[in-house]
Amino acid sequence: MDGHTERTHYQVLMLDRTADPDILAVVHRQLARRYHPDLHEGPDAVRRMIEVNQAYQVLRDPDRRARYDRQLDRTLEDWDTH
Repeated sequence: MDGHTERTHYQVLMLDRTADPDILAVVHRQLARRYHPDLHEGPDAVRRMIEVNQAYQVLRDPDRRARYDRQLDRTLEDWDTH
């Protein structure tokens, strides 16, 4: 998370931070079908698909998700103090 314009993994997947793993998987499948370059002809399809997959890879793993959440909390605290 380098700046204010970067979206969080939760924002990419349009999920609340409390979403359980089953919901995470369902949303990932829906977004993958929506943005897959073979099914979506938009100019940003590849970028969106990469973004969706990266977010899913982090959030589906409980340890990686916990580390990401701690990092996100620190980043949000830094933004609040500036």
